[in-house]
Amino acid sequence: MKYFVTSDVHSFFNEMQNALHKAGFEESNPDHKLVICGDIFDRGEQSKEMYKYLRDIDNQLILVRGNHEDLLETCYNEIMSGSTPKLHHWSNKTVKTISDLCNIDERDLFRISEETKSKVHSVMLDVLLWIKDKAVDYFTVGDYIFVPGVRKAVLNNDSRIKAYVIKPDGTVNDIELSTGPLTEDERKIIADGCLINYYRET
Repeated sequence: MKYFVTSDVHSFFNEMQNALHKAGFEESNPDHKLVICGDIFDRGEQSKEMYKYLRDIDNQLILVRGNHEDLLETCYNEIMSGSTPKLHHWSNKTVKTISDLCNIDERDLFRISEETKSKVHSVMLDVLLWIKDKAVDYFTVGDYIFVPGVRKAVLNNDSRIKAYVIKPDGTVNDIELSTGPLTEDERKIIADGCLINYYRET
């Protein structure tokens, strides 16, 4: 089994696809598993593409629930109650995610009609039930890897990064990691923690 791990993809579908293919992820290989550590939607422009792709690779996907999965459910509930979604759902782009997935104008979610509620319900219930069924609170394969100073090492373009494997019985083994060749932008994305932090500065 080979695991490909990412997080906070935030509807940046093309960027995620490019990174996965560069890393060697194969949708046709059942031994390749994609682990997303939360936040599949919001921010980016490709919520529909992200959702379709993740449903298509459902058997290879391990989704760890993030705060934006919670925000999506909360925003949906506010819309279903007839309330205008709270301000943070607009700034977090959760409203945009729902409007994109439902093919409706964001302005329709400011003053919510029964027709809008019906459209949102018909699409989002399936999305939310899939997330509820799919998402886990955490995922582990047994050992933990501790990588002290990883941000500095990535920014320095170090070819080898010292790390430690911590086993369930408490024993610790030294290992060396390598990121492989990275572009300057790729190093900056890793150092910034996620794509949204990187794009905030560009």
